Amino acid sequence: MLLRRILCPALSLWLAATLWAETPAVPDPIEGVWLGTITAPQDTVADIGLEFFRTKRSTLVFRLNFPDMFTYAVTFMIPVEADGHGHYAITPAFNTKLQLEGDQLRGTFGLAELLLTLKRGGAFLPKPVAPHHPAAPAPLWKFASATAATLSSPRPATSIPRGPRSRSPSLS
Repeated sequence: MLLRRILCPALSLWLAATLWAETPAVPDPIEGVWLGTITAPQDTVADIGLEFFRTKRSTLVFRLNFPDMFTYAVTFMIPVEADGHGHYAITPAFNTKLQLEGDQLRGTFGLAELLLTLKRGGAFLPKPVAPHHPAAPAPLWKFASATAATLSSPRPATSIPRGPRSRSPSLS
């Protein structure tokens, strides 16, 4: 009887915890890194990469790596919509529609519906190191006082000759 009083509540708690525990989402075929190109209307081609992953709450989101737009592995917490048949959408923020075809993702990107072609695998290009620029030169002008109307120059002032002006155009 004592064993029953101890074992039944413990077993009930374990069973409730097991049943109510959040089950992890089944991995989506799109999850992982995808690298490829995006083509503009004038046939300009740029590298692009997307990494799809799940959040702690099992929401499918993505990282964008688009070096031509100075975007390196930026995580966007915008849900990726999946229909369960290989069609994906990132709307309305990116207006992107994708179709999974084997190990390729094809679709359109943005309002201009730029052609997007991606293949599974690889790694994003790293963000380049910022170039080192020399220090800027000293300023030519500075404020002499708190009033903005008074300026002083570190260069010596040149005098403008003042004297009688002739109204006739002479070369003398």
